Amino acid sequence: MSKAKSRLNKSQAKSEKQEKLSLFRKYRRHLGALFISLPFYGAVVFHLNYVYPIQIKNFLIPNAYLPLQFYLFVGNFFFFSFLLVHSRRGLVLSLWLSSLIFFKLQNLLSLPLLLVTTLPFLIFESVSSFLDRE
Repeated sequence: MSKAKSRLNKSQAKSEKQEKLSLFRKYRRHLGALFISLPFYGAVVFHLNYVYPIQIKNFLIPNAYLPLQFYLFVGNFFFFSFLLVHSRRGLVLSLWLSSLIFFKLQNLLSLPLLLVTTLPFLIFESVSSFLDRE
Protein backbone atom coordinates (compact mmCIF):
# COMPACT_ATOMS: atom_id res chain seq x y z
CA MET A 1 0.00 0.00 0.00
CA SER A 2 1.47 3.39 -0.94
CA LYS A 3 1.32 6.50 1.17
CA ALA A 4 -0.56 9.62 0.26
CA LYS A 5 1.43 12.41 -1.38
CA SER A 6 1.15 14.72 1.65
CA ARG A 7 2.57 12.06 3.95
CA LEU A 8 5.53 11.40 1.68
CA ASN A 9 6.66 15.01 1.84
CA LYS A 10 6.47 15.09 5.65
CA SER A 11 8.38 11.84 6.05
CA GLN A 12 11.07 13.03 3.62
CA ALA A 13 11.41 16.31 5.52
CA LYS A 14 11.63 14.42 8.81
CA SER A 15 14.28 12.04 7.49
CA GLU A 16 16.42 14.97 6.28
CA LYS A 17 16.02 16.66 9.65
CA GLN A 18 16.89 13.43 11.48
CA GLU A 19 19.94 12.95 9.24
CA LYS A 20 21.21 16.43 10.09
CA LEU A 21 20.50 15.83 13.76
CA SER A 22 22.29 12.49 13.74
CA LEU A 23 25.35 14.09 12.11
CA PHE A 24 25.31 16.75 14.82
CA ARG A 25 25.10 14.01 17.48
CA LYS A 26 28.06 12.19 15.94
CA TYR A 27 30.20 15.32 16.04
CA ARG A 28 29.02 16.12 19.56
CA ARG A 29 29.99 12.60 20.65
CA HIS A 30 33.52 13.08 19.24
CA LEU A 31 33.92 16.65 20.52
CA GLY A 32 36.18 15.44 23.34
CA ALA A 33 38.74 14.31 20.77
CA LEU A 34 38.94 17.85 19.43
CA PHE A 35 39.64 19.23 22.89
CA ILE A 36 42.25 16.53 23.57
CA SER A 37 44.10 17.45 20.36
CA LEU A 38 44.55 21.10 21.39
CA PRO A 39 47.22 20.54 24.10
CA PHE A 40 49.23 18.35 21.73
CA TYR A 41 49.12 21.01 19.02
CA GLY A 42 50.11 23.49 21.73
CA ALA A 43 53.12 21.29 22.52
CA VAL A 44 54.06 21.34 18.82
CA VAL A 45 53.90 25.14 18.82
CA PHE A 46 55.96 25.25 22.03
CA HIS A 47 58.62 23.01 20.50
CA LEU A 48 58.74 25.07 17.33
CA ASN A 49 59.07 28.35 19.24
CA TYR A 50 61.13 27.58 22.35
CA VAL A 51 63.16 24.41 21.81
CA TYR A 52 66.22 24.47 19.63
CA PRO A 53 66.02 21.84 16.88
CA ILE A 54 69.47 20.52 17.71
CA GLN A 55 68.22 19.54 21.21
CA ILE A 56 65.65 17.07 19.87
CA LYS A 57 67.14 16.22 16.47
CA ASN A 58 68.83 12.95 17.41
CA PHE A 59 66.49 11.71 20.16
CA LEU A 60 66.63 7.86 19.92
CA ILE A 61 66.81 7.87 16.09
CA PRO A 62 69.26 10.08 14.21
CA ASN A 63 67.70 13.04 12.41
CA ALA A 64 64.13 12.12 13.44
CA TYR A 65 62.89 14.84 15.87
CA LEU A 66 60.87 12.17 17.70
CA PRO A 67 59.38 14.33 20.48
CA LEU A 68 57.97 16.74 17.93
CA GLN A 69 56.68 13.88 15.78
CA PHE A 70 55.04 12.24 18.80
CA TYR A 71 53.09 15.39 19.70
CA LEU A 72 52.13 15.89 16.07
CA PHE A 73 51.00 12.27 15.69
CA VAL A 74 48.79 12.31 18.79
CA GLY A 75 47.35 15.73 17.94
CA ASN A 76 46.60 14.61 14.38
CA PHE A 77 45.02 11.39 15.63
CA PHE A 78 42.52 13.16 17.87
CA PHE A 79 41.85 15.98 15.39
CA PHE A 80 41.23 13.67 12.44
CA SER A 81 39.15 11.35 14.62
CA PHE A 82 36.90 14.32 15.31
CA LEU A 83 36.97 15.61 11.75
CA LEU A 84 36.21 12.25 10.12
CA VAL A 85 33.92 11.11 13.01
CA HIS A 86 35.73 7.78 13.09
CA SER A 87 38.67 6.78 15.28
CA ARG A 88 40.08 4.15 12.91
CA ARG A 89 40.19 6.58 10.00
CA GLY A 90 41.85 9.17 12.22
CA LEU A 91 44.46 6.63 13.24
CA VAL A 92 45.16 5.54 9.67
CA LEU A 93 45.45 9.12 8.42
CA SER A 94 47.71 10.20 11.28
CA LEU A 95 49.95 7.13 10.82
CA TRP A 96 50.24 7.90 7.12
CA LEU A 97 51.09 11.57 7.73
CA SER A 98 53.61 10.65 10.42
CA SER A 99 55.33 8.13 8.18
CA LEU A 100 55.55 10.71 5.38
CA ILE A 101 57.06 13.26 7.76
CA PHE A 102 59.53 10.69 9.08
CA PHE A 103 60.65 9.72 5.57
CA LYS A 104 60.94 13.38 4.59
CA LEU A 105 63.14 14.08 7.62
CA GLN A 106 65.33 11.10 6.72
CA ASN A 107 65.62 12.45 3.14
CA LEU A 108 64.08 9.25 1.78
CA LEU A 109 60.85 10.59 0.35
CA SER A 110 60.48 10.00 -3.37
CA LEU A 111 57.58 9.14 -5.66
CA PRO A 112 58.04 5.34 -5.46
CA LEU A 113 58.30 5.48 -1.67
CA LEU A 114 55.25 7.74 -1.54
CA LEU A 115 53.29 5.14 -3.50
CA VAL A 116 54.62 2.29 -1.37
CA THR A 117 53.55 4.05 1.82
CA THR A 118 50.19 5.22 0.48
CA LEU A 119 48.94 1.97 -1.04
CA PRO A 120 48.87 -0.14 2.16
CA PHE A 121 46.91 2.56 3.99
CA LEU A 122 44.42 2.87 1.14
CA ILE A 123 44.00 -0.90 0.88
CA PHE A 124 43.56 -1.25 4.64
CA GLU A 125 40.96 1.52 4.73
CA SER A 126 39.08 0.12 1.73
CA VAL A 127 38.96 -3.41 3.13
CA SER A 128 37.96 -2.32 6.63
CA SER A 129 35.27 0.03 5.27
CA PHE A 130 33.92 -2.81 3.13
CA LEU A 131 33.85 -5.17 6.12
CA ASP A 132 32.07 -2.57 8.28
CA ARG A 133 29.18 -2.37 5.82
CA GLU A 134 28.39 -6.05 6.14
